Amino acid sequence: MKEFYLYDDQHKPLEIKAGFPTEEMAKLGFPGAEKFHVMVGKLPLLFQTIKVGEVEIANSDYLTAGNGKLEAKSEESCIEIHFLLTGAVQINLNGFGWTLLKAGSHNLTTVPSVHSEVYFKTIPASTLDIHIPEAKFTLLVDKYPKIARLLKAFKEKQDANLNELRIKTTALMFHLIVQIRIALRAGLENEPSTIEMVERLICMVIEEDNGAPDNNYTYEEIEKIHLVYLQLGMRLDEKDTLSNKLKKIKIKAAKFREGFKLLFGCLPRYYLQEKRLEKAYKLATEDREKTIKGIANLCGYDSSRYLAKAFFQRYGIKLADILKQNREKNK
Repeated sequence: MKEFYLYDDQHKPLEIKAGFPTEEMAKLGFPGAEKFHVMVGKLPLLFQTIKVGEVEIANSDYLTAGNGKLEAKSEESCIEIHFLLTGAVQINLNGFGWTLLKAGSHNLTTVPSVHSEVYFKTIPASTLDIHIPEAKFTLLVDKYPKIARLLKAFKEKQDANLNELRIKTTALMFHLIVQIRIALRAGLENEPSTIEMVERLICMVIEEDNGAPDNNYTYEEIEKIHLVYLQLGMRLDEKDTLSNKLKKIKIKAAKFREGFKLLFGCLPRYYLQEKRLEKAYKLATEDREKTIKGIANLCGYDSSRYLAKAFFQRYGIKLADILKQNREKNK
């Protein structure tokens, strides 16, 4: 980790080691990232950095216990968006005084060098930073003149922030971060879709686009809602899929429904029905041996009659007619 140093509360240097300390913790890693860790007592701080398009993503997981104090120093200057996803920390950055940072806040800032003291107030804490190179930031200034003062401060090696106070990270921003982290864990940092998500997140921060009201969703809640979304599309044969998933994620049903609609544009039951009907249509057209009852079982329907009715309402053709046409075509 270039020109970066950590010290404990006695100002003794902490050794920064390559990689993550255990296989279990390695699951938190991005395959293509440069990884480091620091042991604070028996628990680690995990750091990883990875290039995505023109920017660098720095992801940190602070798994240390207690309200410990650390001191960090770096001579590297950067322009970064800093998201505090979970936990809470009290920080004194470059001697400007102590500030309490809570989960769900972010800011765009220029940091010519770092000398900070950090108290961990709530553990574990997790952060995600987007480091923007000067050349790219210069192009962003052409689109967003209001950030020109940040570029000027960076060139003059001065601290500056887009917002006087850190502002709230919205559910839609959290959702982009969830998807970006999933893509990075899958080794998809070079995929255009991943790069596009990062670009969109940067623009949302600069535009201060908070999206629709989000009823104070946390990062963990958005992550759980997205996980349910993925799982719903994978196990369409399960009955009571939605109620079973809700029991596991421990989010109130009304808040889950509102969050799902905010992220995906429809209520979860309508999304699930659409996916089931899509699967039913595919089975009916691809397998001439299938029956309506068989398709109903594979698509999570208790009643073949209910499936037939929903199918006709969605596609304007009877499921029985599609099965009949398919059998006749394949005689």
